[in-house]
Amino acid sequence: TGIQYTSKSAAYRRRKLILDVCRGKTEGVTIEDFQTAMKKTRTQYLIVNPAQADPSFLKVAGCRLVSETAGYCIYSYGITKEG
Repeated sequence: TGIQYTSKSAAYRRRKLILDVCRGKTEGVTIEDFQTAMKKTRTQYLIVNPAQADPSFLKVAGCRLVSETAGYCIYSYGITKEG
């Protein structure tokens, strides 16, 4: 892919930040850093375990709950709801 995933690469740090938030590890993570990581990685959906994730953090960060299925919650980010 041309991306080196080391702990020093920006690509790795962005993806780790998103995964940390999905696992409920939001301490020290700002909304702005999370939003930047989501935009830079072009992440549009997150599938999270509701027992781990912090839904209030995700909501404030701009994620929208799309569905709940099989013990997981699906959130969208940066996608407007078509009406």
